[in-house]
Amino acid sequence: MLSYSAMDAALERSTRRCAPPTCAPGKVEYQAQDPARHPHLAAYSHLFPALDDPANYATLIELLLDAVELRARRARAAGTGSAHRS
Repeated sequence: MLSYSAMDAALERSTRRCAPPTCAPGKVEYQAQDPARHPHLAAYSHLFPALDDPANYATLIELLLDAVELRARRARAAGTGSAHRS
């Protein structure tokens, strides 16, 4: 969560400093690769969200909740009653 917030703040600041196409912070390097050299990346890169896509935050929250749920299930299955790892 903290790393996402830091990335989001850095992206916001860099967006204010320069304008596209000089720097396009929402576009990442893999989206600009040569299709002849990286055909699979070129075929699917349009499906990857930009760094500044607000949906990224919702995805982060979903992944965190899924991880918590998985740890809780594993802890119950092991009979420890605690999902905390040492």
